[in-house]
Amino acid sequence: MSQTHPRLWAYRGGTFRGLREISADEIEAYEEAVEHLHEFIGAEDLLQICRNNERDFGATLAELRTLAGQDDPSVAEGKFLALEMNRRLLSVLTSLRLYAEYNETRFKRRFGTDSKEVAGLKTVFANAYDSSFSYRFLCGLRNYAQHCGLPIEYVRTTSRLREDETLEHKLEVNFEMKKLLAKGRKCWGSRGRADLERAPLLMDVEPVVSEVIPVLEQIQNGLQAVERTSLLSSGRAALRVVGEAYLQGAEPVLGVAGVGIPPDEFRSLAVPIELLDRIGLRHTTVRRASE
Repeated sequence: MSQTHPRLWAYRGGTFRGLREISADEIEAYEEAVEHLHEFIGAEDLLQICRNNERDFGATLAELRTLAGQDDPSVAEGKFLALEMNRRLLSVLTSLRLYAEYNETRFKRRFGTDSKEVAGLKTVFANAYDSSFSYRFLCGLRNYAQHCGLPIEYVRTTSRLREDETLEHKLEVNFEMKKLLAKGRKCWGSRGRADLERAPLLMDVEPVVSEVIPVLEQIQNGLQAVERTSLLSSGRAALRVVGEAYLQGAEPVLGVAGVGIPPDEFRSLAVPIELLDRIGLRHTTVRRASE
């Protein structure tokens, strides 16, 4: 006789084996817990996008510098160079902002605006802002790009005569710090304005952009520490429902089907075991609450 109740299945070696029926309350608890864990992974994914955009920025700059060194005519046009570098930089700035706003929004929704977790998040970001010029500068530069224009305007190719009487060509891509301050004074905030006032006239774009990724990684580690207790709670809640499948060396599947028949309706979110291992919750130690 066909069963319509959801069941927990163990999947191993291409075979499904039904373990037990799952109640509506268990399903609700499981889905809420796993959703929380995947929200955290979403932040890690956005961090990886930031890394990828920074890598692409550096790769484009290196490619253009190589072409300039070869006196390639494709880099002779300054406007083309500026557009290419600004295109890559805007990707970095956008992903940086998305990462920060995603984390702030999810913390407030899950824990509440006045929660200790949101206070912890604000401390983590504030520490990064206070301690890193690159992070502080790029946060302000994103506001500048949105309200004042493209942030990279200084792109030059220079040439000098070598001792062997051949020409050496070099590409320079810089931020014009005083121009950024003059055109977008309201974009920077008091701390950012002080930075720009003390800065040299020109600043190489490459180290400023590359230095922000370690800062974001520190932020991510800090947010994990703030959220760890809650992540552990969600991990335990999920494993109380499906952990017995892991204990048997199988992958858990929630689905609807007749007893002993492979499930034909699946729950879409799986327990991110790698995350649980990283925060110190070994799935092999967790059993059902009824045991």
